[in-house]
Amino acid sequence: MLNGKIKILDSDIKIQKGILDSMKSGIKLILNRGKPKIESAVKAIVIEALSSCPEILSLKGGTLKYDFGLPNDPTEEIIYAVANSTFVSFRDFQLKISGTTIAFNIFIQPSDFQNLLSLSSARVNTEKGADLPWLEWLLTAGDAIIVTSFHVKYGASDKSRSGGAIMVPKGLFKVDSAFSGTEDDNFITRALNKYQDKIAQAVEKNL
Repeated sequence: MLNGKIKILDSDIKIQKGILDSMKSGIKLILNRGKPKIESAVKAIVIEALSSCPEILSLKGGTLKYDFGLPNDPTEEIIYAVANSTFVSFRDFQLKISGTTIAFNIFIQPSDFQNLLSLSSARVNTEKGADLPWLEWLLTAGDAIIVTSFHVKYGASDKSRSGGAIMVPKGLFKVDSAFSGTEDDNFITRALNKYQDKIAQAVEKNL
């Protein structure tokens, strides 16, 4: 049997730092590997959330479709534009013996709405050449009056772009209060708020 002694020259603090640095590298690797899975899972949830929200259903074939005079269904383009804006960003962190919080952000939908407002379906042109930014109205106009001296008359008409309503003189027009939105409170934020727990579960599952 050999007898001997091992003398550790490094201080406890230096040894701890080396261990923590090694662990940090491993954690970063796990996070980076999980990032695409998280983004894919969250995109699927965004699609689910928006597809079932009242505003999207109304744009497909209800009040909003007729109010805005939409000749075609814009909902799929809108849903996927929001979903495809999703990305995950991990913040840098330092491991500590006392404990470490690893924080990250999930970004869904730019606050300037440019990915949506630049869509061809975000506007409609009337027979008289007027340009109607209907999606911007829905997202940001709230209950503000948009058009004076005209209101929506429901019913089938050969003059209707949507097939279910026309604008006629007198009255006023604004986005239906049941669906109206502002920059901070609109159909996107409302739909996603209902799915916060599901998004958290998707993150936990894919890390």
